[in-house]
Amino acid sequence: MPDRRPIEPAPARGRYDRALSRQARQAEQKARLLRWIAEAYRERGPSLTVQHVVEAAGVGRNTFYEYFDGLEHAIDFAAQSYAKLVQERIVSAVATARTPIAKLRELSRAWFDVVQADPANAALLLRPGADSRSAGARMFGSLLATIVKDARSTGAAHPDPVLVDCAAFAAEGGARLILAGGAQSDRVQEGLGTVLTHLFR
Repeated sequence: MPDRRPIEPAPARGRYDRALSRQARQAEQKARLLRWIAEAYRERGPSLTVQHVVEAAGVGRNTFYEYFDGLEHAIDFAAQSYAKLVQERIVSAVATARTPIAKLRELSRAWFDVVQADPANAALLLRPGADSRSAGARMFGSLLATIVKDARSTGAAHPDPVLVDCAAFAAEGGARLILAGGAQSDRVQEGLGTVLTHLFR
């Protein structure tokens, strides 16, 4: 895993950088809170409370509620923010591949790279949604469907949604294995890449 500097708690009362504008300080505080939400969620999972987040971040409950309506809102906001960033990174990585098979393999590689690079936010991305699929699985499925559709010779052809869902669940399961320390990233990545290329040839 890459070395990451530890997240700093909020500065003590009156110790904020006065050289920054109020908006810049607020943006910094919100970013810090989002990071602590991800870290606390990874550590505690569904048992996470607002108290856990504010204690870890070194802020008061009022500060938390300045930015979020409640814990569910905060978790959803953090997950959506990270999902947008991940999608941009994966789309950019896939765009460098030339052939459809190379795009599928790059999708697999990029997916596991982002999971391994930021396990805390990846845990948020893999949190089950209302339909039991995680935001990560939905995003992976959407990206996969786009790649497969673009690879078809006729624009009217659509990828089989059942295969797309199966591949998305496989990507989610592989990411969960990596986060739990039960598998090596390169082996899971290679396995998913092989599955994708066989399913969608």
